[in-house]
Amino acid sequence: MGPMVGKLAMSTREDGSLAEPGEQVMLQRGDLVLTYTVAGPEALAFIVEHPEAIAHADGHRRTG
Repeated sequence: MGPMVGKLAMSTREDGSLAEPGEQVMLQRGDLVLTYTVAGPEALAFIVEHPEAIAHADGHRRTG
């Protein structure tokens, strides 16, 4: 199981706002609790243009 990457789609905040970049989200995965940091929109190009992402793009699409 790899990291979870995606857009934040819903809010649990009373005002309905989404998480701000830099905030952290904790997720349970098996016996582990993973802490993810919310990235801002400027991180998108860095992630999708990274050589590892490009090299494995077809595999990610197939398992998608």
